[in-house]
Amino acid sequence: MSILFRSVKKQAAGHVLLGILLAILPSPVAAQFAVNFSLSKTTFLAGEPVFLNLTVRNVGKEPLQLETANPLAFCSGYRFELQEARDRNAITCARGFAGSCLSGFAVLAPGKSLSGRVLLNARYDLRRPGRYPLTVRYRATYAPTGKALPPAAFMSHQDFEKHLEIVLVSSRPDQLKPVFAPYLQELHSADWRKRQKAERIIAYLAPAFMEPTILRMLHTPGMQVFGVEGLRNLGTPSAHQALAEFLRDSPPTNIPALYQKALRYLGEIGDRSDIPVLLKAAHASAPGNYSHYVAIKAAAEAGGAAAIPALETELRKPSVHTRLDAMEALPWTGSRSAVPVLIELLRSPDELLSSFAEYGLESLTHLRGAKLDGSKPPPPNAYLKWNRWWMTQGQTATIFKPDQCGKIKPIL
Repeated sequence: MSILFRSVKKQAAGHVLLGILLAILPSPVAAQFAVNFSLSKTTFLAGEPVFLNLTVRNVGKEPLQLETANPLAFCSGYRFELQEARDRNAITCARGFAGSCLSGFAVLAPGKSLSGRVLLNARYDLRRPGRYPLTVRYRATYAPTGKALPPAAFMSHQDFEKHLEIVLVSSRPDQLKPVFAPYLQELHSADWRKRQKAERIIAYLAPAFMEPTILRMLHTPGMQVFGVEGLRNLGTPSAHQALAEFLRDSPPTNIPALYQKALRYLGEIGDRSDIPVLLKAAHASAPGNYSHYVAIKAAAEAGGAAAIPALETELRKPSVHTRLDAMEALPWTGSRSAVPVLIELLRSPDELLSSFAEYGLESLTHLRGAKLDGSKPPPPNAYLKWNRWWMTQGQTATIFKPDQCGKIKPIL
């Protein structure tokens, strides 16, 4: 009898808890929106702009506040999966750059729509012929009008998903030149929106015949950001040289859209001859300035093992900011030679440096000497573990680059 009573009591308590949760969480509601996703064409020339058309319509009976943002931003509610194409915004496994997102709300009356189109080339490299499966997911987050917006966790939402396919066929420059001719004209438009659209398309697609235009953009005030982007996507020796010269002649700045992008892109090329240019840029920025870190990290990425002597020099400097930047840059070399440097830094009396050394070793080896909680440095036995591992397995173990993700396992 007592067992039955406890069972009934437990069930009643569960029902009460469920009722509380249901009262807190948003209740299922009837569909408030209809969406339509479609490509601007059925077949594209490889190397021409690929647009995705988006329309969200209020099919309910009341006006609603719909959260909005640039569809390619992480906070927009949109998620894109495009197979077989390089994602320019792919996040590496190394501790790197954070981002922000500007969002707002648009009021949609019943029957009204919000439309736009997305240049998919701004995120994905779509310059080779092929068939590219595309999945678009969208979460429409909304609230009633005329009231204060509730916390994000308690706003209503509706989810959508669509599967499409981008078909790119082989193309020749003589076929693409007429496609880009209107954008070349719009670079001189009095309408800044048209100019910016043209800059974006030319920069992200960067056909070889547009290189002279991209070089002019690099030195035109107001167009320099897309000039830098265009040089990255051209990928030619002359574009590489122009990017290095631009950095050599530019004063340091903390503007992420221009100077820091140029630093990152030069590092991505992976040419050790760029190490002096990038170190000069780092030394032109004060320690603690974000441009200093970006330049040091880019030097590490450009030079690989060849950059380690320069990073060791930075590690001996008196500024703690300089030492931390060099420490964080070591994993970006993707080099086995960085491992013993980091192991020795585990013994640093500076707790922050020793912690960063453990994280750097994890990035390079996908192994863990000590599990850190962020409040304490690695214990002394972490150095012993890593040193023993290096002596026995270090010369044959796999070394990973920042874009090679994997599970971190403890050292055995």
